[in-house]
Amino acid sequence: MWFDTDNTPHYVHSWIPPSDDMTDILAVAMKEMCSALPGAEITMGALEMAAATGIKEGVKVTWQTKAYRMWVPEEDASAEDGVEDEWVDQESGERFVVDHVREEDVEKILSCSTVDYGPPYIHTLLTTPPFSTLHRAIRSIPSSQSPSPAPAISWCLMHLTASYGLVGTLPSYRGKGLAKKAVRAVVKAHKDSDGLRMRPHAHIAVGNEASEKLFGGLGWRVVGAD
Repeated sequence: MWFDTDNTPHYVHSWIPPSDDMTDILAVAMKEMCSALPGAEITMGALEMAAATGIKEGVKVTWQTKAYRMWVPEEDASAEDGVEDEWVDQESGERFVVDHVREEDVEKILSCSTVDYGPPYIHTLLTTPPFSTLHRAIRSIPSSQSPSPAPAISWCLMHLTASYGLVGTLPSYRGKGLAKKAVRAVVKAHKDSDGLRMRPHAHIAVGNEASEKLFGGLGWRVVGAD
């Protein structure tokens, strides 16, 4: 995004496939943009750590948010592993099902989020195709006597940048591997989607050990890591 002299904002959306040489690609892109827009204020979202060094060498940078690293699945990580439409927990006997995320799930999603996105942002994710078709929630299936819909207990969404995020599980259901199943369900939906060909990836804040452990356990790795 950049601002004209009259403070009018303009937006440019671009996608660079995740790769280990993205540092050079982003550095060149930023230098060209700054040359074409001298004196403009340019902001970038979801900037991965692998690109930071190259960009800092080419332009004046002011960091306004915490640092993130980009994670991608290893080539041999199977999207099909652990993906089931319905199953029974062997310990509790409770039944679970994979479903789309609904508007009534928003409050729970935000209650478990470490970032204050707010309801309007989640509503945008749920109503903007093709992303709106890829979010997944795991629900505890109620008894046949219950008139209410099955509540969401774990979930994974996709940001408008196609980055996986907002992964969460209700505290009382943690430790059952539900978050991994939710991520795998989104990977499968992503793989089967005709409207989104980008490689699965996630931007994880440096120091977010829970998310790093989750995605690392799924066979994902940090882009640019040795």
